[in-house]
Amino acid sequence: MPGGQGALLDLFVAAMLGIGSVLGAAAGIGALSRAADDDRAGRSELLLAAPVSRVRQFGEWLALGLVAAALVDLVAGAVGAACFAAGGQPRFWSTIEAGAAQIPASVAVVAVAALLSAVLPRASGWLSWTILVTAVVLGQFGGVLQIPEWARQVSPFSHTPGVPAAHVDWSGAWWLVAVTIAVGMVALVLARRQDTAR
Repeated sequence: MPGGQGALLDLFVAAMLGIGSVLGAAAGIGALSRAADDDRAGRSELLLAAPVSRVRQFGEWLALGLVAAALVDLVAGAVGAACFAAGGQPRFWSTIEAGAAQIPASVAVVAVAALLSAVLPRASGWLSWTILVTAVVLGQFGGVLQIPEWARQVSPFSHTPGVPAAHVDWSGAWWLVAVTIAVGMVALVLARRQDTAR
């Protein structure tokens, strides 16, 4: 493939992986928003009248959101890998790895949305989407918009490992995984308190 076309393919796949990360977070937030909608509409009460705790219901929606985010990132990586394979470039597995590298940022945003759902259930919908938009602006466009570095570091998307590269620094990804687990556990604890308060 000529150099110009190869560079365009590189840009296309990189943009697709970045967009995939955002769409992954959006898919997770969408699942949590559906749970909040069920709560507001009273549909959850039918389920909670059975021997199903609020924390179990909340945990299932959270798990669905996290899995949805991860799957969207992996699909974006697979599509990017297929594009490289079709272009005759042997970058299939490195592109799959690049898609997987987006997962920690996506699930971190979903975990924060879950915490908002547990703390502020009525306002969690618009707050979660505001957090996602803010994270995208800071992490994806912070350099272009000349936003200070300290503000850009707030976004999980700023800590996505640069894959493929000769030396990949995974420390940011591991921190995001740790934050996701911690924030998710706090959200579940708060959901349990709501359950015991009923």
